[in-house]
Amino acid sequence: MLREHRFKLTAGAAALTALLALSGCAGDGQTDDAVPDEGMQAPGTSISDALTESEMGGTLDFGALLPSGATGAVIACPGDTVESLAESTGIDTGNFDVAEGTLPVADGSFALLFGDADDKITTSTLYTSESVDLCSSGAVASTYLGAGAFVMLSKEGEVWTPTGVE
Repeated sequence: MLREHRFKLTAGAAALTALLALSGCAGDGQTDDAVPDEGMQAPGTSISDALTESEMGGTLDFGALLPSGATGAVIACPGDTVESLAESTGIDTGNFDVAEGTLPVADGSFALLFGDADDKITTSTLYTSESVDLCSSGAVASTYLGAGAFVMLSKEGEVWTPTGVE
């Protein structure tokens, strides 16, 4: 009887661990009911920390750049508008919750506009294109990427540029 009870506890613990891992909550103290704040801020992970270099190129763990509660992000590039992003991503313009419809993207930068489970897109973090430029080459510029995306990169000079998404 003790062996059966121990087996059930072990099986239950394994199932709970798997559920937490699938929900993205394992080990970080977050809960499934975490609701993104109006002004979601990106986690402390920098692009260089989310980037893995290899002989074949680089891989950017896109999910590492997202705050708790975000399911993905729209990559906003210089010249993008809410209307152009809505057209390129298929997300309704009414879902973009940005101040007066403006996007904080200047030349030499890009922004991640965070999306939540309700497809609401909020303002985000602005990045300079000094080491990684997600707007060059058109591979991921002005698109929506989910939390599980890995951006494949190649290095051109000192700057990593996207070649595709896995």
